[in-house]
Amino acid sequence: MLREYLKIVNFQENNKININYKEISDTKELLFQLSQAKEGCIHISCHGNYDKHGTYLETKGDERLYSYEILCPPPELLSISPSLIKEEEYGDEPYLWRGLDDDDKPVLVFLSSCLTAKKGDLIDAFFYSGCRYVIAPKKVVNFADSAFFTTTFYGLLFWKKMQVSTAFNKAKSLCGDDAKWCIKRKPK
Repeated sequence: MLREYLKIVNFQENNKININYKEISDTKELLFQLSQAKEGCIHISCHGNYDKHGTYLETKGDERLYSYEILCPPPELLSISPSLIKEEEYGDEPYLWRGLDDDDKPVLVFLSSCLTAKKGDLIDAFFYSGCRYVIAPKKVVNFADSAFFTTTFYGLLFWKKMQVSTAFNKAKSLCGDDAKWCIKRKPK
């Protein structure tokens, strides 16, 4: 829906920002696409939940990408990546965006996925991988509320040219906070 909304308002031409939409089929592809992302803003819209293993994003076919797999993926999730970086070269540095300068890592990851901030481990995985801002809900979010919050946030961020934290706080105040949206940000 966000992609359609951005098309309707002619977002790309009005803002000179490239929107790269990808439909992801499984966890291997999700991890690979994240690791190869060159965009400053990544929006992930899928089901999210948690269990005894941690918080996860759910892809098609009910596959799960857990927070710990983002930081240190098992070999079977890396099998499609042709340019694996050797562990000994980077030590404890998280997998995503490994070896990139901070300016080359995504500024924002927006998780439009229920419960992905409830335990904190999933937002921490993106944060510790180098993302400066991570936004996610702590509760179950119904579709209409999520769409309203998301479009309000991006409108404030890109059209009104607000800073990420300012746009987030304003969107929460305008839309209400039934989902307990949260933001994690690196200090300046």
